[in-house]
Amino acid sequence: ESAHVAFDPDNPRYTYAGCYLGLIEEFDTVSRTSRSVKAYEELGLGVPASEQKYRFNWNAPIHVSAHDPSVIYHGAQVLLKSSDRGFSWTEASPDLTRDEIDKQGFGSGPYTNENIEIYNTIFVVEESPHDANVIWAGSDDGLVHVTRDGGANWEDVTPRGVDRALINSIDVSPHDPAVAYVVAMKYKSGDNAPYVYRTENYGSSWRRITDGL
Repeated sequence: ESAHVAFDPDNPRYTYAGCYLGLIEEFDTVSRTSRSVKAYEELGLGVPASEQKYRFNWNAPIHVSAHDPSVIYHGAQVLLKSSDRGFSWTEASPDLTRDEIDKQGFGSGPYTNENIEIYNTIFVVEESPHDANVIWAGSDDGLVHVTRDGGANWEDVTPRGVDRALINSIDVSPHDPAVAYVVAMKYKSGDNAPYVYRTENYGSSWRRITDGL
């Protein structure tokens, strides 16, 4: 219903699509069959977010690796990784959100009281086109992290001024592996200003590039 669709553009036989609460399925375009590849087969309806094994945004990111199409990433509060088309999953990161227990109740506020709208989640995952070991993650509560060793170590590289903005997208330059762009949104707090940042050193420093927007 709501989340990302991902596939190998060179051989799009297997397509992955998701929905709220971490629902994710693989669709085989040859056999015309689908199967659930959810990392933990729990549908958390009526369960406080704090009691669920994984917290998924309604629009949880799904990414098929450009370096190895059998590798799939799915963002919860941790980055989940499968190397066998979703038959098994491992956690490729620690919690990359603010992990605030007071915002993980039945309604998972602070912006909504709908039970399936969960906060403190990863909202965007971006794998470097240059190096499969470089992965970026942005959360709905304003954090940006990057790993340069395939998930063994993660660094908080959140741009100054992001505060609690939703990290909407991250793009790595196709020309320079150290260059990345981050777009953040604060409209849920009544702030409609543009927040776009550029780094030239894997997030060690950032420059806001919104002049003229």
